[in-house]
Amino acid sequence: MNGPRLPAELQSPRAFAKYRTLVIKGRSVPAPIHEIYGLEAVERSWKLMDAADARRYGLDVRLLRALAWAHARYTDMAGISDGAFAPYRDEERRAYPALFDEAGVYSLDGAAGFMTDACQMPLCQAFLWVCRYRVKAVRSGKFFERTDAPAWAYASGKSGGAIEH
Repeated sequence: MNGPRLPAELQSPRAFAKYRTLVIKGRSVPAPIHEIYGLEAVERSWKLMDAADARRYGLDVRLLRALAWAHARYTDMAGISDGAFAPYRDEERRAYPALFDEAGVYSLDGAAGFMTDACQMPLCQAFLWVCRYRVKAVRSGKFFERTDAPAWAYASGKSGGAIEH
């Protein structure tokens, strides 16, 4: 252990100030998640968030804007996006080295940890946000990972199709 940790607002002060300003600035209106991420039209469908969607994932609707900006801050720090927090990337990486793997690498634990440590979000809400983000991303087809398991893994012995009862 390297001694007591500084509060989030002192770890990466410029980025934290920007984050806090963005969260406070728009908290009187619903969170435009797709605008926060600056997405193209094709991506917006899986980033749109309403109260019903938030409740399905166990998210506190009062935290949506803060969670969205916290996650955007993480993806900028990780080098996955170049949004509002990209200018603070080096500062963030120095302040939170344990939450940064390498440029362009998304880490579930790193994202939730960063949202908690750097942005003061509750850990459970950060994990729920990250889980929702990954589920929506996979469903959108944004990931080109293997989508079929070996035949022996399926209940029917064949790949694809519904489970036979």
